[in-house]
Amino acid sequence: MKADEINSKLLNLEGVNGAEEEQLTLWINLLLNSERELRERLVRLHFLLLKVKCLLQPQILNLDIGFLLELAQMEQWVELNQDHVQNELRVLASEVRKHERDYTPDFLLSSSPT
Repeated sequence: MKADEINSKLLNLEGVNGAEEEQLTLWINLLLNSERELRERLVRLHFLLLKVKCLLQPQILNLDIGFLLELAQMEQWVELNQDHVQNELRVLASEVRKHERDYTPDFLLSSSPT
C-alpha cells in the first residue's frame, strides 16, 4: 500500500542526531500503529456490514463491482497483516470467504477458477 511505502521511507533518518532520531522514531511508530488500527477497524466494519446484509436480505443482496473489489482488497490486507491483526478480524475474514458465493454475481463465479 502506498501509505506503508511512504511511512517506511520516513524511518530512514539520515542526518538526524540521537535525541531527535529517538523522538522522531517514537512519533513515526505511533503514526504507523494508529494507521494500522484504523485500517483494521475499517476492514472489520466492512466485513460486518456484509455479514449483516447477507443475514437480513440474502435473496435481494445487490452488491456492485466496486464493493466486491474493496472486499477483495480488504481480504488481501488481512492476509498480508496476519501478524498484526486481532484474531477476531481473521475469523471474520474467513467467515466472509465462506459465504463468498452468496454475494458474488453468477457471471463472476463462472469465470473464476475453483
